Amino acid sequence: MAARGTGIAVALVALVAGWLVWRSAPAVAPTGAPARMGFETDAVRWWVLYGAQVAHVETTSSLAAEGKRSLLVTVTGASAAKGYSAVGISHDVGSVKPGMQVHAAIWVPGPERGGISFLVHDSRGKNHWSVENRSAGDQQTETPLPDHAGWTPFSWTVPPVDEVTTIGIQFWSESDQPLLVGIDAVTW
Repeated sequence: MAARGTGIAVALVALVAGWLVWRSAPAVAPTGAPARMGFETDAVRWWVLYGAQVAHVETTSSLAAEGKRSLLVTVTGASAAKGYSAVGISHDVGSVKPGMQVHAAIWVPGPERGGISFLVHDSRGKNHWSVENRSAGDQQTETPLPDHAGWTPFSWTVPPVDEVTTIGIQFWSESDQPLLVGIDAVTW
């Protein structure tokens, strides 16, 4: 019986000692903390990378996955007839490296006839598709948009490139009906 109580006492002392060490550790910023990109200001740093003839971006306070605002993308033309469009950002992406996971919340108002492909630009500005959207050669495959209304988390892997200068999302629309997609809570 005494041995059992001693073990508990030793465990309790170790627990308290560990707590004291943890409490006395100096406060430092965590390394490798995820970068977070929201849309809480009017400054729209995401822009149309290509396909401006059919794509428009704006921040909105009408919907948000976190905070009070998000980015709303409107695509107004069928991709087969009017071309693909993509939005992205080339600011504050210096910490994005090949092999990292990028996460984003994607919103749709309901079933949408379209899809998305995640991409990065290398140091020469060339598109490189995410590992999940890469097909043979330089070809890409689309990820279908959610078939339900609301926010859905998406994650994608940065492909091998010499340097990431832009991250983005390409949109594919099956019709001329406006395709609405919200983007928020981008992290890596």
